[in-house]
Amino acid sequence: MVSKDIQIQTETGEVMDWSELDGIDFGDTGIEEVKPYFPNVKVVQGSSGMAGASKHGGHFWHSDSQEFSEDLDIVPMLRRETRALFGTGDSKPMCMSNDGKFPLDNQRLWDGRHVISVGEGDSNIRQVDVPKVAPNGCANCVFSEWPKGGKPVCPSSDVWLVNRGTDEKPDLAQLRLSGMSIGPMIAWLKREVKPRSLAPFFYRLRLSNREHVEGTRKWQDLVVESTKRTPREIRATGDLLNRYRAEFDDRPLVEPTKDAWEEEA
Repeated sequence: MVSKDIQIQTETGEVMDWSELDGIDFGDTGIEEVKPYFPNVKVVQGSSGMAGASKHGGHFWHSDSQEFSEDLDIVPMLRRETRALFGTGDSKPMCMSNDGKFPLDNQRLWDGRHVISVGEGDSNIRQVDVPKVAPNGCANCVFSEWPKGGKPVCPSSDVWLVNRGTDEKPDLAQLRLSGMSIGPMIAWLKREVKPRSLAPFFYRLRLSNREHVEGTRKWQDLVVESTKRTPREIRATGDLLNRYRAEFDDRPLVEPTKDAWEEEA
């Protein structure tokens, strides 16, 4: 069953604790169990579309509270790589992957079309050819390749299940990292976690962003600071992870909106 310490968001956007739902008769819902809600946390970039983004470059935006924070104090639990390709003007992807390795079945990109339009804005829109045969994986797809001076037509995005709260009162969320924000987290994994054969949740992270300017380009560079946790804290997160691993690993990204993916150039 879902822990009563976890928060959910109602259809009206109200955030409630599970404990507030005690005694409510939901009747026959047709489902065995309500899925836990994992709100999104994103790095605010110049291209971000949420309200107020222009005043909060480099901050973290929380979808449940609609608020910004200058830094992010989290325990990283699990990581998923995802991909999505959007055509010009599309709000839903033409092709997407839940693991960054293989596309989902029956993606409309491969329905026989020969050319698609990608990019937004008059100066960025271009026509690209679609191969006649779909590749056997994302690694072999021409749309995942990095062109010189640009980014892939089908960019990757790392989604982390993180705990923004405490061991006593967890506050789970999905941290979405894309573009240049992916590298610093991967570098931290290679430097601190993998050489010691540890799990990411052996550490607590403080994430912040440092602004870089190069000519007319401006971007945010993710800064990762970590501290080791105590055995008691690690055990508590291990128990939490056992309860929610399947919900995060198997969570289908059903028809996501473009705003959920494209936040960085």
